[in-house]
Amino acid sequence: MKNKIVKAVLAHICIAYMALGLMGCGNIGTIIPGTETESKPDGDNEVAENSSNNTNHDFGDFDVVRTSDETTDEAVDETTEEIDDYSDTDDDNSDSPTTARYLSAETQAALDSLDTDINKVKWGVQYSPTGMDHVVISITPYIEDDYYHLVMAITNLYYAPIIFDASGYAKGFNGENVADITIYESMIAPGNSAIVDIPCSDVPSGEIHWDVIETPDSYLTDAYWESDWSIGKEDDNLVLAYNIYSTDMFSPGYVYALALDENGYVIDCAYDYNIDEGTNVSGTIEFDNSQFNGKIVNVAFFANPALVE
Repeated sequence: MKNKIVKAVLAHICIAYMALGLMGCGNIGTIIPGTETESKPDGDNEVAENSSNNTNHDFGDFDVVRTSDETTDEAVDETTEEIDDYSDTDDDNSDSPTTARYLSAETQAALDSLDTDINKVKWGVQYSPTGMDHVVISITPYIEDDYYHLVMAITNLYYAPIIFDASGYAKGFNGENVADITIYESMIAPGNSAIVDIPCSDVPSGEIHWDVIETPDSYLTDAYWESDWSIGKEDDNLVLAYNIYSTDMFSPGYVYALALDENGYVIDCAYDYNIDEGTNVSGTIEFDNSQFNGKIVNVAFFANPALVE
């Protein structure tokens, strides 16, 4: 029943964004002076390779079906064909709503090329804030204890680490404010994504009104990292044990994991705030087993480790 509700909300999100178009979403982009000429929408500079490579995923003895990360690009319906230079894609599952994508062809190609977990997730909408093709915002809903949440991923396609500093609010289906949003990510590495979990007071439409978005260069240095993780059970909950390692000293900061069903829908979102330092740092992330009866089909794992200066 919960999955059906999430799919219904996701379908409404997709339809709302396809009807509104990007400019109807209340997006206000502010680029800090000095970064305008360095962004990459014109293709003058290549997007840097992503800083992560997750390997060795072990689900233990649980009922798990790994899903393919491949998607199939298809033509969108006539309500979005008139939007030039933007693309909508759907996956192989005809029962799944189409993700509403409002990205330039170059930005879409850069996003598709990332070797991270961003493309495992069934997002409701993906777009770049006005004038910021180097940033992709992805949004999808999930339900926890009968409360609605939005999961937001902020992906950096810029060649250097950025700060993401923004404020706004999530809208309900009548345009009302269902969640105040204040985000300050001190460092999102090139090719990486930061995750934001937004609890809502009512059913969200998926539309975000942005008062301001700023993306100056970060004062932190990103670490090139790899990771592995496995899932076990502890006190009737599922626990993801992870290791992040690098050749340099680093600190992970916030580490997020999204539990996914067979179609890539988010069924739980959990995190660990890890300030340990080293070249190999471990931690655990606990999922509430009651949310999905212990059945995880896939996990999307996100981190932005910073070098220890």
